[in-house]
Amino acid sequence: MPLLSKTSIDDLSPIRNLTELVELDLSFTKIKDLVPLKYSNKLVKLNLNHTDVSDISVVQKMPKLQTLELGATPVVDFVPLAGLN
Repeated sequence: MPLLSKTSIDDLSPIRNLTELVELDLSFTKIKDLVPLKYSNKLVKLNLNHTDVSDISVVQKMPKLQTLELGATPVVDFVPLAGLN
């Protein structure tokens, strides 16, 4: 699993072409925007704990997502999770 946790990463654009990712840990980073992950439709586990992510609508494009960690994030709209298993 790519472990970017506790790094200074604040932009996911450099990894937007890693469409084969299955797990990604972004906890304790300065990430705000998940749009670069819109083609990561093989993600099964995504850890966003303690990030600045507030919009999780991109997870609707992740049909295999089973685990999404959102502890201590500013997310208030959980409607995008409605279609996930």
